[in-house]
Amino acid sequence: MRSRLRIWLPLLQVLLAAALITSNLLRPDPVSDPSFRAPDRQFCDALNAPVVLIRGCLLRFAEREFPYRYGQLYEGQAGVIIENIVFLGLVALLWYLVGLEINGRKEGKLSVIAAKIGMRTVSDLLLIIFGACLGIAAIFGHAGFGTYYGLFAVPYFIWAIVIIWFYGRDLWVYQRQKLRALSS
Repeated sequence: MRSRLRIWLPLLQVLLAAALITSNLLRPDPVSDPSFRAPDRQFCDALNAPVVLIRGCLLRFAEREFPYRYGQLYEGQAGVIIENIVFLGLVALLWYLVGLEINGRKEGKLSVIAAKIGMRTVSDLLLIIFGACLGIAAIFGHAGFGTYYGLFAVPYFIWAIVIIWFYGRDLWVYQRQKLRALSS
């Protein structure tokens, strides 16, 4: 039963993301109303907000470090294909990790991911910082979309709050366990 969630959740999320991206790619993309502002793409991005933040950082890195190749890549359809393949792979990874954490909670464990990494405190702190960055991106990433599109920033905040709360609680419980073990 546990492995089903880790298989089906990422698979269904990738299929949903692929359908929404395909729907978005089929619409015209005029400069006055770019397709990334359409509700299908906004919904896909909001549902997978942590991946959108990572994708944005990767694209900015590629643009800054490889400006010539980045420009060549995005002249044709290759950029759209590569960006979406990377995006869908990251969506699968995100929802696989969510499935791992859900299964771990059902078993009464703390964060499964932080435990597997080995450096529990550091990994929890990095994930809390990532959640904070996601919250900041929600504020600045959707500022120009107007009132209707601004509503799509809400899921980014929800992701940020859940990540900060989940890994903050995990860090708190782990530190308390460590202090109890030292005092015993």
